[in-house]
Amino acid sequence: PDEAGKPLVRNCSCRGDSAGFAHLSCLIKYAEQKSKHAVDSEQKHTNFFVQQWESCPNCNQKYQLQLALDMSTAFASFAEKKYDYPGNSHIDKQRVMDALIVKFVTFGLDHLKLKADLNQRVEIEKIINKMLYMVDRMKKDHRMSSWVHMPPTSAKYKVYKTIRSNYEAFGYIHLAMNSSLDDTEEGYERSIGYYGRAQIIFNLLGMEREARGMEDNIATTRSKFGRDGDAVAHLAISKKLYEDRIQRSGENAVQTIQTGLHLAQALAKANHCIESERFLEKLVATSRRVHGLEHRCTKMADAMLNQTRMRLVGMMPQQQGKYFQALGYEDDGENCVVKGPILPRNIAEERTFTVPSRLIAPMFGCPVVCQGLKNASHLNGKLGDPRSFQNTTGGGRFTLHFEDKSLKPALVKPENLRIAIDLPAEGTTILPKHPERKNNR
Repeated sequence: PDEAGKPLVRNCSCRGDSAGFAHLSCLIKYAEQKSKHAVDSEQKHTNFFVQQWESCPNCNQKYQLQLALDMSTAFASFAEKKYDYPGNSHIDKQRVMDALIVKFVTFGLDHLKLKADLNQRVEIEKIINKMLYMVDRMKKDHRMSSWVHMPPTSAKYKVYKTIRSNYEAFGYIHLAMNSSLDDTEEGYERSIGYYGRAQIIFNLLGMEREARGMEDNIATTRSKFGRDGDAVAHLAISKKLYEDRIQRSGENAVQTIQTGLHLAQALAKANHCIESERFLEKLVATSRRVHGLEHRCTKMADAMLNQTRMRLVGMMPQQQGKYFQALGYEDDGENCVVKGPILPRNIAEERTFTVPSRLIAPMFGCPVVCQGLKNASHLNGKLGDPRSFQNTTGGGRFTLHFEDKSLKPALVKPENLRIAIDLPAEGTTILPKHPERKNNR
């Protein structure tokens, strides 16, 4: 035994009667020396700093079981004591966060044990939140909010990308994994929220593959609780994330606008397209004013707004399964000018032509105006989103949800709807006339 009376340990891939056995205290001292050497020899931020704590120096394989837990705990204590001090560099902060990552990843490996151990899950969450707190502190201490605007090849932008993706997003992913182990509706909702936060970060950094991976994780988590495709639940979470971001960063921050874009997308997926378009108009105005026309956040918001403004319609009967963009009306509304097909899209095959208005029907979410209603004439001129379709006696009807929240949803025949090519001022009742054909967008 060592000075503390602890026995020799070996939880790795070493074989034989003696290979790999060591006292825990000796392994910790060895790892400390190697890590200090990595720093002193200016191997600033390398895997070598971490490797000594995760792997056996003899077989070079990962420590297992209790030894892995003990080494990760010792690593976190060592890094915090040595490198977490007031005024430390962002590299030293990264060293501490690396140690915290090793600890919460190691403690989170045994999912079966964690599902039955709430206290352990709570401890893991504390470690992750400690790292996320350090991320926030680092961004403030080093004024990193401006680094996102640096050229992608600059040293500061690379550091910013590393901090946001390798630490912040990584932390949210593990919070999501930890929350889903609750196996409750509340746990799955928290999990989806954390995956959503990671997705926002990846989108901000242009990491499309990773962002898609988060979308897959969200869909998978929903399916575990019978929520596959539940756009309403996703919208509620997106609204909460946006509200949280405003509280943390204010309305003008890049992160807030990015979270807002995610919310606008969730609104559109839930067929709340009027609300999505108006919200995007505000985001675009804010981003242009605060960050400028050429900022990538502004460009992303502009692109999403333009896409949301496309009025997509179906055409019957010969064009089933294809969707077109409505550009405007002619002949006092008797005919509609359309372009497409837009979905599925093949630009080489797109053309602009005129069809009788009675042959088109809005896609779900496409803003429309009621016209020609007799039994519900108070709804004429009112703006709404069609969100579902019901086959009823006397023909099918759209379920229309009005922008005016004082109005209840109503079932309206397609022939009593006209596409709102442009949104009027909020709260306006549209007079019974038809907008002229617009220029192609």
